[in-house]
Amino acid sequence: MFNCSVARFVWQVTGCALGLRNLPVSMENLVGSWGASFPPGHRKLAFCGAAAILWTLWKSRNNACFRKQYPQDPAAIIFNLCHNLNSWALLQIEAKKAWRTGARGLDKFWSKPSPGVKDARRWEGGSQADGVLFRRSWCRVL
Repeated sequence: MFNCSVARFVWQVTGCALGLRNLPVSMENLVGSWGASFPPGHRKLAFCGAAAILWTLWKSRNNACFRKQYPQDPAAIIFNLCHNLNSWALLQIEAKKAWRTGARGLDKFWSKPSPGVKDARRWEGGSQADGVLFRRSWCRVL
């Protein structure tokens, strides 16, 4: 995710666009010194951006490995990255609106899990305090 030429291109373009001098060179560096180099109030945003880059690279590699769909232009990966960031930002806005409206507003985003599911975070609000919540369409466990 850091050493191939396409990954380096994506990281360099992102760094250039954001004016970052240091870019992560490994996962260990990403969660260690690179993440710690941001002011505390900006770390969450930096890690969200890094997660979007890693996710976009992962999806691109999967397409190349399993579907034999190679990017014609590395800029297409940057476009996918921008699309992912935009989608994630919209999801965050909708989720915050739902949290503000209380448990009833969460119904369109969250639902109780199937019986017997154990690996999930508990939700401490509303009438479902004893249940665990799942995202319906984005991922399996929160």
